[in-house]
Parts: sequence; C-alpha cells; structure tokens
Amino acid sequence: MAIAVHIVNTPKKDARQAYEAAWVQLDQQDLTHPPGRRSHTAWMVGDVFHVLDVWESQEDFDAFTTQLGRILGGSGMELAGPPEIGDLVNVLAAGDDRTARM
Repeated sequence: MAIAVHIVNTPKKDARQAYEAAWVQLDQQDLTHPPGRRSHTAWMVGDVFHVLDVWESQEDFDAFTTQLGRILGGSGMELAGPPEIGDLVNVLAAGDDRTARM
C-alpha cells in the first residue's frame, strides 16, 4: 500500500535556501527521483517549510532516508519532529475523470 509522508522543518528565515541547497545535493548525487517515490511537493507557510511525498512503500521511504539524512544535515535543514506517515487513501489529479482509490 502506498504511503504519504509529511515533513515539517523548524521555523527558519533561511528555510527555502536550506531546501534548495539540499535539492542541489540530491541532484548531484542522482537522488531527485529515488526508487519508490511517486511524487514530491514542497511549500512554505511563513518561514516554515513543508514537504509532502508519496511513496510506494515504507521500505522505499526508509531506504531513501538514510541518504537524505546526511544531505539535510549538511544543508542546515532542521526538522521540527519525525515525519507524519500514513496510508494513502485517495489521489485526484487535474484531468482525472475519476478518483483513484489506493
């Protein structure tokens, strides 16, 4: 079953720059499309950065986090707590004529 993962960073004025620095590292290490990740969305609320990823499985996410941890530490991105992880129930995308139940 697919999972959704929501990650929130601690409030920081340079959160966007830290994210972009981490993304450069991911790109350099060919990790922008890790196995099992279906989608990645990132947004800001004030000075807090949020990320929502959809993964094929918990195992795929866990395998990626071992690589991601080193990169986040080097970029200065600090997480507010552990990721929220839950079973994906529904996805609706533009142009879909029906709801895709998971």
